[in-house]
Amino acid sequence: MIFFENITFLYPIYFILCIPVFLLIAYIYKQQQSLGFFVGFSDLQKVYGGNALFHKIFFVLLAAISVTIISILAHPVSYTTEEKIQMRGIDIQIVLDLSYSMVAEDLSPNRLEVAKDVLIEFIDSRQTDRVWLILFSWKPFTSIPLTFDYDFIRQYVDDISIDIIDRSNPRLGWTAIGDGLIFAYNGLMPKEEISENISEENKIIILITDGEANTGLDPIIALKAVKDAGIKVYTIWVWGQEDTYVDYVDPLWFKSRLAIWGVDEDTLKKISSETWWIYYRATSSETMQQIFAAISELEKRDIEQDILQVRQDRQEPFVYIILFLFLCMLWLISYKNIPIS
Repeated sequence: MIFFENITFLYPIYFILCIPVFLLIAYIYKQQQSLGFFVGFSDLQKVYGGNALFHKIFFVLLAAISVTIISILAHPVSYTTEEKIQMRGIDIQIVLDLSYSMVAEDLSPNRLEVAKDVLIEFIDSRQTDRVWLILFSWKPFTSIPLTFDYDFIRQYVDDISIDIIDRSNPRLGWTAIGDGLIFAYNGLMPKEEISENISEENKIIILITDGEANTGLDPIIALKAVKDAGIKVYTIWVWGQEDTYVDYVDPLWFKSRLAIWGVDEDTLKKISSETWWIYYRATSSETMQQIFAAISELEKRDIEQDILQVRQDRQEPFVYIILFLFLCMLWLISYKNIPIS
């Protein structure tokens, strides 16, 4: 029965009381038998013969009530095991370049789509980390603040396109890497509130770009602030081949083909090396997957788990049993005329 599932007793020594109680009940029963219940009244015994059986049932009920009372004295309890998990995560700033060169098709279908697909896989592998997404071209802007809502992040990343940025702006192709880093730094260093389960020292920036800084703050200046804060930076250069082009349609609908020039690898390497972390060059979707898998492994953490044992008193079902048995005894006494003395 579910009532008695996992029940144990704190003081099982009380069950020794069953011995004298059973002996006393047996003694009373024998005494009544020796008085000759229905003895010499053969005619009455034929009429009320059933009472002899009910008389025995009465003593069985009395014994059962006694055992139930002793069970309550023995303090019935049940134990359940609860696992308390203390999650220790990190804050991850993903800084994604959205300059026009990210639609170059030297990676299939293009650089941006490859980065998005791998980003979604990376987000799916998160369990206890807060993620912040920053997009930038000639300036950075917050797309998603720090959150544990991985479903929302995944859907947002899936919807990212180059059209998010005003394509009529002549600065569409500019890349403000330094501004993006400072923007991420400010987001990781809140001035008032620090999350209880995120350590101040456990913060990383993942910078994904395909170009070189050609506007905004010098990345080396931004690097100093990030480095002093102890933030780790992983830089990923997305590049499929040395010479590539993108088709550009200007506001007057004139089409032109723009050459995509190289990346400032020295700066990206310096940013990573001086924050004690790593620079990667992603030349395909497969290498992007390997890079993010490596980052996940480097940032792997243990999740602390406490096992708690919770005790619950279980006298209630035994009280119900006593009430039921007493009702049975009253029925025998009232309706079956069972003599109790």
